Amino acid sequence: MVALSISEKFRDYIKIVKESEGLTEKEFEEKFSAELEQSIKLGQHGWVPSEHGNPRNFSEWAEWIEKCPEKILEFFEEDDHNVLNRIIETLSGIYVELPYKTYYEKGLYYFKMEDYMTAAMYWTILMEIRITNLVDFPKQGQSSKRLTYRDKYSEYGFSLQRQKEFQEKNGFQAKRFYFLNFYPALQEYVHRLFAFGKLPFDINDTSKKEPDYLDRTWLMHGRCCREVTRMDCVQLINALDVCEFMFNKPEERKEFELICV
Repeated sequence: MVALSISEKFRDYIKIVKESEGLTEKEFEEKFSAELEQSIKLGQHGWVPSEHGNPRNFSEWAEWIEKCPEKILEFFEEDDHNVLNRIIETLSGIYVELPYKTYYEKGLYYFKMEDYMTAAMYWTILMEIRITNLVDFPKQGQSSKRLTYRDKYSEYGFSLQRQKEFQEKNGFQAKRFYFLNFYPALQEYVHRLFAFGKLPFDINDTSKKEPDYLDRTWLMHGRCCREVTRMDCVQLINALDVCEFMFNKPEERKEFELICV
């Protein structure tokens, strides 16, 4: 019975793979819209699916994000911080040149000292410059010549990079990870981190309320009143890791795609 069940699952998988062949990016996302929407939901709550996880993990995360997000944090910190340490080690090998090395190591120092606000400041700066360097963003915004944060960190902002990547990716699993898991969540995460908009100069002006999550505008303009937490920083360093994995590690991406074929 077990063998039969495995055989049935394999046949179902092969059917899905065949049905996904030749689909455009839009058709692919529409066909697997449930998984894409799950990823969007994760990104809106601060979590980008990790390169160290799998779709089963991400489905569990989607159930935990509202009531018990600390269980997602456990994924990174269980087994003596195994996943978190792997992320730290990977990024330490990438950020070896100035100024990236300075911002990354300063952030890591304060993270280990449990000064999470200072760590978040350094890593937020690093995220902004790295994603700007690595992603092929449109040259102008949707409504003006200047590419605003709202345009840049959105589906529109990532559209050129996505189109190019979709044409290059081979195999159902590679496309699944990139276009159903990584991209939707990363877009939502960086949008909520960077696209709040302008704040009034008057610090006593309370017409705009601070979000209940880490926001670049409030943090970097000295207006942040909410406690910056360890979870904020783990979400941020994980997003950095996914960004580098997607856009800056061609050899590892190639190996990953071969495994996923």
